[in-house]
Amino acid sequence: MWYEVYAGSKMSPEGDEPLLRSALRVYRAVLNEHANTPAEQEYPLLEGEYSPPGAGTKPLTITAYSGDVLTVETSTGEALFFNVATRSF
Repeated sequence: MWYEVYAGSKMSPEGDEPLLRSALRVYRAVLNEHANTPAEQEYPLLEGEYSPPGAGTKPLTITAYSGDVLTVETSTGEALFFNVATRSF
């Protein structure tokens, strides 16, 4: 199974504070019958959206990976680790 992970920030619902929240989105790649790679997929399915510990409001950046674990950097340079298999920071 293939997964795509995007790092950034999302808008909070209207009226909620803060207006932006740090987040990772995990998508499951759906391959069509003729596809050999995720790049040839039909469309990704959102598996979930995950916010890091704390009240981050700036975009996150994926800086490295090792197996199922992503290294994610905050705007202040703090390194966080996200396990794609367990969906946890």
